[in-house]
Amino acid sequence: RASGRIKLKENSTVENFSLQDNDKFYVILRYVKFLDGKDYHNSSQGWPFYKTWIAPSQHLDGGIIGIGACNSYDYAEEIFEKFSKEINLPKHEVLYKEYGTTPYTRPPYSLVDDGFVAGGDSACLTKPNNGEGVTSSMVALEIIAEVVDEALTLGDYTKDTLWAINVRYNEVQGADFASTRAILTKAVQAKREEFEYFFKKDKISSNIAANVDTPKLHDKEIIRLENDEVGKLLNMVENGSFASAQQNAFKKKTQLRDFAMLSLFLGTGIRISECVGLNIEDIDLKNCSFVVTRKGGNRVVLYFSEEVAQALCEYMEQRVCDTSVPPGERALFLSLQKRRITVRAVENLVKKYSLQVTPLKKITPHKLRSTFGTELYRATGDIYVVADVLGHRDVNTTKKHYAAISDDIRREAALKVKLHKDDND
Repeated sequence: RASGRIKLKENSTVENFSLQDNDKFYVILRYVKFLDGKDYHNSSQGWPFYKTWIAPSQHLDGGIIGIGACNSYDYAEEIFEKFSKEINLPKHEVLYKEYGTTPYTRPPYSLVDDGFVAGGDSACLTKPNNGEGVTSSMVALEIIAEVVDEALTLGDYTKDTLWAINVRYNEVQGADFASTRAILTKAVQAKREEFEYFFKKDKISSNIAANVDTPKLHDKEIIRLENDEVGKLLNMVENGSFASAQQNAFKKKTQLRDFAMLSLFLGTGIRISECVGLNIEDIDLKNCSFVVTRKGGNRVVLYFSEEVAQALCEYMEQRVCDTSVPPGERALFLSLQKRRITVRAVENLVKKYSLQVTPLKKITPHKLRSTFGTELYRATGDIYVVADVLGHRDVNTTKKHYAAISDDIRREAALKVKLHKDDND
């Protein structure tokens, strides 16, 4: 019913859920001009593995080259770069780009309410494996058309009558979505040994993993900050300045927050998700400790130094006294909009400051975690302590990341062994 409605009523059976960053599919459209007229596409062509496609455009000698990916636009560009090396695209000139996101996690649990039906983009009808939503929307709209036609005939537009849309859609498309999402999650995580096991038990018809060559993996050097770089990074937040007046004005507003957050990363090695998820009541300044929710939902207590405590104390005093914060907001670290800061915002924050200190290193929140892990291992020499503090379930994960540092520890240990003792020994 075209009623000009712009929002759902309270207690609607259609969810009015908000989309988080990890619920979105990041799409980049390149509007191009083909340099050879014979390369013009009057139909679409896609490469599902790369989530990439070519489609016609309104220009006679042009087209649209699209790429979609999870996580971020930067990641989509990385995938497109790999795609361009593998696939010979027609020679073209990029005229301009458009950026947008589409939800791909799931549709709402209900598409109907009294006198109301959600379909197409408004209902998040996109596939959980690739973000494409044209075919699933068409399926839903066909069902909607049939059910609404019956409702118009009956003169009954209540949700009880329209509920058939939910039933029919979920029997067809919704079930496929759930199945695909479950299969994809396990398939991408499956190990070679698991494929072999299921093949021997006749649970799968072929062992596809046997045909895949195992790449030779080379250990990557741990990218981290050195001791002097840690000091420079924190000093940049406290006393440094940026090139533009706008950046400096922004820094003034967030200085205490940024310093506390970076101090917490470098002083405890917590994950970015753990940092973003912290609430005010999770911090115990008196005992220099805080509670984090680890992977799997486990709640553990971690400890920090007096330096970190001081940084947190100064920020929390400002945070508690800020009258513009909504009364019910319990998040420790807030954005300028006075809401819980996002993962993306924290990543940009770390990148902004680290580029001023060490522009040749691509420092991320995870690299700050590695910096802490490295220093803790050097100080203790105990890989089990490092694994426990970092929240690694398997100590082999920790060994893999910090194996190179073991050489330094072994070298120092060897120097402490004396074959000829001094008279005073």
